[in-house]
Amino acid sequence: MDSRACACLQSELDLFNVNPVQLSTEDSSFTEIFPVASLNEKTPIEFYVSGSGEHYLDLSHTLLHLQVKIKKRNGAVIGTPDQVGSI
Repeated sequence: MDSRACACLQSELDLFNVNPVQLSTEDSSFTEIFPVASLNEKTPIEFYVSGSGEHYLDLSHTLLHLQVKIKKRNGAVIGTPDQVGSI
């Protein structure tokens, strides 16, 4: 061990200290937000999230739920031997 280093424990192993209590968040909620424009294969999917001075958006707890169908360029259904993936 480096002589300048100090010993420490992972927080999961620190069994004898009282955990701090988070007091700044009063509540949380989920909001369903739809894309700004209709979907098109040539344009990105964009969302507009309006804010207020009282609330903030925590991107580390943001969920994106997508239902997609991957088709061949000509619109045909993808078969078993085809290898595909999202980009």
